[in-house]
Amino acid sequence: MHRCFWFLAVACLSGFSSSARAFQEDAQQQVTELEKSISIKEQELKSMRLQVLNLRRNLEANQQANARFFNNSIDLVEDMPQSAFPKAGTEFAMERAAAKKWFEGNFPGRNLQLNAHLYDIAVEGNGPYSVTVYCRSNNIYYLPKNGKNMQFDRLILFDNQPCAVMLSGIPGESFLSFSAVDKEGSWIARYDNCTAEEVEHLRGLKNYMVNLRGKILYAMFQEKDVAEDTMGVVVSVSPMTINDFIPKHTKKEATRLEAQILAPKKD
Repeated sequence: MHRCFWFLAVACLSGFSSSARAFQEDAQQQVTELEKSISIKEQELKSMRLQVLNLRRNLEANQQANARFFNNSIDLVEDMPQSAFPKAGTEFAMERAAAKKWFEGNFPGRNLQLNAHLYDIAVEGNGPYSVTVYCRSNNIYYLPKNGKNMQFDRLILFDNQPCAVMLSGIPGESFLSFSAVDKEGSWIARYDNCTAEEVEHLRGLKNYMVNLRGKILYAMFQEKDVAEDTMGVVVSVSPMTINDFIPKHTKKEATRLEAQILAPKKD
């Protein structure tokens, strides 16, 4: 009788042990298969992220390639209708109002391109750093009668009425300034919160001719007080790239500003 119970107990324990081993083996196999699936999915996700990154880079490059960059003032106004040409005189208030509307409605969003000699760089801070670059371009001129604004390219003649395009920094923002440093037409651009690597990159551009690109964000037409009888339109330019390079922090701020300023206005 006792021997029978003992055999039954051993049989039950043996069956339980076999079942437990089977469950463990099955569970371990499932874990292995799931981990393998996770690894495959992670690789697929990594590949997809890389594809997205490359597509974004290609999209940005394509947008840049298709975007028009103006390197002179004459081309900036090639699509301006003659009815909007500004004219001096008390009888031409209507034409000046049309010019103001056209300049301030059409200039924002247009891209500028400048070729300049980057002749000096100043670095401040202990990290992150503020970098100021000093540039001089053949098509930017100092306007002694107009404070610190810089004239972009030559004067535009609208039926013999001279008009200047003047470059300015963005109001309230310190990281870019088209301010005259000297009467030779030298001006500065400032980039804040730069990394050590970005500082070294900018330092490497010193004493070279560089290509600068930026976007007009504001435009303000001025009827007088530019220089004698010359009218003008002051344009505020976004932070400019130097040979297509711009520090990450400045690029982020530029993107934010452009989205904010150039967003369609609600009625």
